Amino acid sequence: MAEENKSITLKGILKTIWLKKWVALIVAVAVVLVCAISLFYGYNAKEEHYEIEFSLNLPGNNSSAAYVYPDGTQFHYTDITKRETLEGVKASSEEFSDIDVDAMANRGRIHITRNVTLTTDLGETSSTIREVTYTISARASSFSSKSQAKNFLMALAYSPKDYLLAMNINYGAYLPMAKEAIDYETEIGFLKNQLEVLQGEYENLIKTYGGSFVGDTGNGTTLLAYSQQVKAYLDSGVLDNLLTQLRGDKEKDKSPIIKSKDCKEYYENLQKTLERELDIKEKALNKVLTPNSDGTGSSVIIDVDASVLKMAQEVAELDNKINALKDYKDANVDEHFLDKAYGEIEKLTNSYTETCKNVYSKASSVGYAQPGVIVSTGGMGLTMIVLLSLVAGVVIAAIAAYVAGYLALKREKISAEAPLNTVANEQPESEAQASEKENKE
Repeated sequence: MAEENKSITLKGILKTIWLKKWVALIVAVAVVLVCAISLFYGYNAKEEHYEIEFSLNLPGNNSSAAYVYPDGTQFHYTDITKRETLEGVKASSEEFSDIDVDAMANRGRIHITRNVTLTTDLGETSSTIREVTYTISARASSFSSKSQAKNFLMALAYSPKDYLLAMNINYGAYLPMAKEAIDYETEIGFLKNQLEVLQGEYENLIKTYGGSFVGDTGNGTTLLAYSQQVKAYLDSGVLDNLLTQLRGDKEKDKSPIIKSKDCKEYYENLQKTLERELDIKEKALNKVLTPNSDGTGSSVIIDVDASVLKMAQEVAELDNKINALKDYKDANVDEHFLDKAYGEIEKLTNSYTETCKNVYSKASSVGYAQPGVIVSTGGMGLTMIVLLSLVAGVVIAAIAAYVAGYLALKREKISAEAPLNTVANEQPESEAQASEKENKE
């Protein structure tokens, strides 16, 4: 019996698959779901990153990778992603409490790069413009949402500016020295020094930002105006007048003023010290001014030069100090004599501190390259994940349905051929039995 050769056709394959269409549907749904979940939470979690590109402007010159804050602290742009900064940003908001900054820092899940772009301006005067930007890239799996990642990375970008505003610089170095001074004369000297320091600091700010730079956030007061306030107080002679008052006036029957009872003993000891110094300088001055004999009766005249005049001036100043100290023997104690002046200078100092913070805040800025601030890189988009999952689902479902249909058809064919084989096997057995029966007869 000749066997027919049957070839596999596309129509036959489709009919076989259609035979098990429910198997195909179930397998397709299962494969699509498994693939989509695996790609989104598996592959994407390892490969997707959130990036934020920004420019950073800090007071002064920050065009290099390193920068020095006004308080002297060294800053390198990589400090933005170091562990201490990550921990500080995490602690700044409850929103970041679930972020594992240890894993982020130890496993290389975050890093920052510095990008320098040079462009040529072809204007009247050709010049090269240097633009510096920074890019922070962090593993997407480190965050619970894109919104959390955006806020965290933005906080990192702002960390240098936050440091500027949080700096605790003591601009009133002479104020505690004035407060602790044992006598008013020394205190007035320290207060003058404090005013001179403030004036110098304002001059430095004006050199950097200009006198018209507004140093506050409400009144529109410029740096030049602030500087003139300090200069006006210094030039007003308030402290010099107070110095004259505390020394007293015998003609007007006004007694000197001292800070405390301990000042009397202090002035007595100081008077003795100055008297010894005066004695030494007077002897030196007299030796210079006295004509020397050359042994023949003629005198040598010494010209009075600048050094001699200086010595004479020092002697006169010492003599005045000693006389002033003598007057303090009958001085009155007034512990609040300089309170008003101290308060005014302290107010000027606090004003400068706030002005500095405002200046640094205005002079520093963070700009973002992307309108949405943050972008996703690496991994796959949701559309791509769905397409790949659908393709995988259709292919695997078709294969599964074809295999299931082929096996079902094969079983049907075997079942259909089984009765025919049984009849064919029984027929020869009947003829043999009939022949045997015939022979017996």
